[in-house]
Amino acid sequence: METNIDFIQRHLRNYCLSYAASLVFTEIFQYTNIERLYRYVLHRLYDYELNFKAEVSTKEQIFIPTGFDSQTLINELCKDANSS
Repeated sequence: METNIDFIQRHLRNYCLSYAASLVFTEIFQYTNIERLYRYVLHRLYDYELNFKAEVSTKEQIFIPTGFDSQTLINELCKDANSS
């Protein structure tokens, strides 16, 4: 059964995919993905080297850079959520 988090993530990923946008989940209290977001902004603005890979498997550390996501990957999220 699809959880609320999977539902929200699926819709956010579809929205970002339609605009060729990135999706980064950050959380200030535990500093989740703050450094990753900072380095990604530097990478996009100034072409700095980016050593982070996309992270879609952990719901607390979602990082999907521009050009990584596809409709196939989003559909796999739906299949995984329904099989659980």
